[in-house]
Amino acid sequence: MRVSKISSSVKEDPFPSNAMRRKMDSRWMGGFSLGIDLGLSRTGLAISKGFIVKPLKVLELRGQKLEISLLDIAQEQEVDEFIIGLPVSSDGKETPQSNKVRSVAGRIAVQAAERGWRVYLQDEHGSSTDAMNRVSAN
Repeated sequence: MRVSKISSSVKEDPFPSNAMRRKMDSRWMGGFSLGIDLGLSRTGLAISKGFIVKPLKVLELRGQKLEISLLDIAQEQEVDEFIIGLPVSSDGKETPQSNKVRSVAGRIAVQAAERGWRVYLQDEHGSSTDAMNRVSAN
């Protein structure tokens, strides 16, 4: 899986995500992340504070109401970045849903930047399989 900053075309990101910073420096414990899984009718949220990730809630909002709600939740949870899942097909290519996610992510990124927050897109290829494997291993 790869994490890329939405507006970055530079190979080495000067503003790595919290997860990447933890990989680079195991002593670094800062940063809260809001994980966002944009679906056709629902949006799933998870919060990461340090190494712990937990489900937060599911929103049944669309458009501007969804975007406002995401920004409000980020403020309440004191996050400093959004990690938005980018759906890709089994061969790793983007899908029509990918375009919708990029559009929403772009609008959120504009508003997030005004507050000093970062927005990243996370390639979701294989993430459901990974999650099921973790659940069945426990």
